[in-house]
Amino acid sequence: MDEQNKNIEQKNQEESVWKKYFSGWNFIINALIAFIPASIAITILREMGFGGALVIVGILYGFIYLAGLLREKISKKGKKVTKKTEKVENEKVIRNNKPKNKKTIWIVILLIGVGAFIFFSILNNQQKSTDENLTLTKTDKEETIGNLYRNNQYKFRIKFPEGWDIKSGDGPNILQKAVSGNHTLSVGVREIPAEFGDKTATIKDIITLAEFKDTLLQGVQEKFSGVKLLGYGESKIDNEPAYWIKYTALYTTLDITVQVTHVQYQLLKENIFYFISAGSASDEFSTAEPEFMKSIATFVTENY
Repeated sequence: MDEQNKNIEQKNQEESVWKKYFSGWNFIINALIAFIPASIAITILREMGFGGALVIVGILYGFIYLAGLLREKISKKGKKVTKKTEKVENEKVIRNNKPKNKKTIWIVILLIGVGAFIFFSILNNQQKSTDENLTLTKTDKEETIGNLYRNNQYKFRIKFPEGWDIKSGDGPNILQKAVSGNHTLSVGVREIPAEFGDKTATIKDIITLAEFKDTLLQGVQEKFSGVKLLGYGESKIDNEPAYWIKYTALYTTLDITVQVTHVQYQLLKENIFYFISAGSASDEFSTAEPEFMKSIATFVTENY
């Protein structure tokens, strides 16, 4: 008999992990136990920006496995206690266990309900927040979705830096701008009348790089003092030839004077000059420059 019991015990120990934790009633019970902690963990990760079906399934199955291990340990302890007491108070133990089991079931149901409420409330709030961030502002001429700005009249789009405050342009040619602290990035246009231009022309056909530099620098010097040229050159934006210039200048308002650094890119397509300007206080410009360049690189002209 002892040998037979040993064989049965060994067979039970060799039972597969899947059968122990992920099949039949074991799976259902373990899943119910794991629901609350798994929901909280998934919700926290979603709040931190981690998500996806694989992550959620992995976390859920991990907690189900842990719940199975916990049940197994409790079961082993329960068996030891039962063996010691069943000979003395077998009937009394059985009677006392019945109401406790019912009470435990109701507690589990209550906790699952609370966990589900917390999980779906946070999920709903997160969805509302996402919807608010993706609010669509649209007219016949332009639309803004999150940090993406599209202008239907002048046929272009650009992604401003994430989290920056996007506002309407405040200059005669400035269409839209993004602001964060002392950092500003703006986009604007200047049209060439059709009778004076060739729609196939690029900026290189209209003006030389040296002329671009001298003309723009002269305009800046007329408005600001302490202007210093930091660099200029030729590049490409959306596979179109573009010129750029970078300079510092002194900006004064009331009794406060601040040194600012600006960089501007210009390109010409279909008789429209597009210019993208980025600037900040000079001592902060190097910090913001990677964001400036990342945003400028997203500028694309569109054909409708």
